[in-house]
Amino acid sequence: SVTVTADTDLTTLAAATVTADVTNVTLTAGEDTTIGAVVNATADIAIGAGQDLVINAAVGDTAGVNVTLTADTGSITTTARVEADTEVTFLAGQNIALGGTVEAEGDDVNLTTLTGTISSAAGSTIIAASDVLVSAGQDVDFNANVTATANNIVITADGDVDTLNGTAATLAAGDDITVDAGQDATLSTVTPGGAADDNATLTA
Repeated sequence: SVTVTADTDLTTLAAATVTADVTNVTLTAGEDTTIGAVVNATADIAIGAGQDLVINAAVGDTAGVNVTLTADTGSITTTARVEADTEVTFLAGQNIALGGTVEAEGDDVNLTTLTGTISSAAGSTIIAASDVLVSAGQDVDFNANVTATANNIVITADGDVDTLNGTAATLAAGDDITVDAGQDATLSTVTPGGAADDNATLTA
């Protein structure tokens, strides 16, 4: 396995790679973590920060069973692809800002903020083989398509849910789509599964 722990900041450079051929990769910082190196593992990948986590290079694009990204009290920002063979999990104390595609090839994509907003830039699609589960302490603002191929999309926000703020984004699921906004909801295309018991439910 590859394990790196820093008391303060942890930075990996773009010229480097971090790879575990047969086990896990675990990268953790007490303060900020900035990933400039591609990260792959034949088992799980866990990258954490006590404060902010910035992903500027692909994580799990070649290999990674489960990918978990955490920012305990800060935000997670990505500008590159995050992918897992099974499940992808983001957990941030503040915001999640996606600037690259997020894909879970075998299971769920989980996006959670305790107090902040979850947003995606144009082209930063979210794709899960099973469910896409989104829970935001403030707003959800998606500018790229969200797809739960086999199962459900569930979006819960204490604030607004918006898929029509900038680039119109489609919500598409194999089963149900549920959107629960604490304030306003402004949605573009919503496409639940085609079965008679597949529904789209909006609460605001």
